[in-house]
Amino acid sequence: MIIVWGSTTKYNLNLVNKLIRTSARFLLKIKKFEPVKDLLRSELNWMLVENLYQYSIVRFMYKIINKQCPDYFKNIMVCKQTLTPYNIRGGNQIYCPIVCKSNYGKRCFTVQAIQLWNCLDKSLTSVGSYEVFKRRSKLFLTYNLIDNIHFRLFT
Repeated sequence: MIIVWGSTTKYNLNLVNKLIRTSARFLLKIKKFEPVKDLLRSELNWMLVENLYQYSIVRFMYKIINKQCPDYFKNIMVCKQTLTPYNIRGGNQIYCPIVCKSNYGKRCFTVQAIQLWNCLDKSLTSVGSYEVFKRRSKLFLTYNLIDNIHFRLFT
């Protein structure tokens, strides 16, 4: 469900984030205007919508790259190393064959997934087990808060 609605407009995302923050304040018995963002992570182990969306995309990309998905997802991406016989910088990154000229196109799942995957640490993308990857990527996305990716994805 988050993969479908995660790329919606900022207005809709803000409505859901307000609901999450209000629920957290209610559960933690905090006043209305006290900050709750850090407590979401530490006390409740919750993520905001943008981070949850990024987490879902990254998990799905891991399954695609490690061939744990159906075959029709193979053509979503191309590794840069397969484009040229030369050893190039960033050769292990994924190339996006789609060129987006509008903001609507930039919110496309394929474009966002490839940008997110390329921004992850090499140590994170080379993990062998899916369960270990899920745990590490959740920690990475929750505590590092990839705001520059968020800016590129949701603007």
